Amino acid sequence: MVEIIFLVYLVFSSGNLDQAHYYAWHTYDAGPKFLVNRPCEETIQDPAFQLHLRKSLKPGQRGKILCRSASEMDSLQKLAESPALELLPLKEDTLAEQKIVMLEGKLVHRPYDSGRKSQQSYMGQEFFLVKDNGKEVALYPTAKVSRDMLLKQKNKKIRIQARFVDRTPGEDSPISSFPVGPDGGPMKRTGYEVLKLQP
Repeated sequence: MVEIIFLVYLVFSSGNLDQAHYYAWHTYDAGPKFLVNRPCEETIQDPAFQLHLRKSLKPGQRGKILCRSASEMDSLQKLAESPALELLPLKEDTLAEQKIVMLEGKLVHRPYDSGRKSQQSYMGQEFFLVKDNGKEVALYPTAKVSRDMLLKQKNKKIRIQARFVDRTPGEDSPISSFPVGPDGGPMKRTGYEVLKLQP
């Protein structure tokens, strides 16, 4: 029997618990569509998923997100005190500060088994842009440029507008194991979110 996983989203105001939201992960569909088919603990690490929740926070509020199986669900007080990812409200100029760049090269698709624990699954990268100089960068689908849209450009030379993102797990990450990088910490997980396909 498969146990149900819940996404728990808590909102605090002035240090006090103000809201508590519980979502069965297998039916959750409010986040970016390209993320919600991944494991809960992996998805909540993604800046794109966190951004979608941060937009709902008002000044003075903070959020906490964690994943719990049905058998691990504690009282509301214990959940509020549990270690979790913390979210802060977006500043009005946050998105404007994120630099958008133009990239050009051949789009390569390297699928992987997301249900299997591996370095490829941890990286969560299946699209890569090979530049004219031979260097390559990872690309991430977004709400504006979906996975299906990128698949249609496979093996073609493309020009895109993109934004750099760092999806490396932090110290407070609930992910218990991950590939280790040269510095002894989690292997770097960086790339570019594709915002627009240029003609």
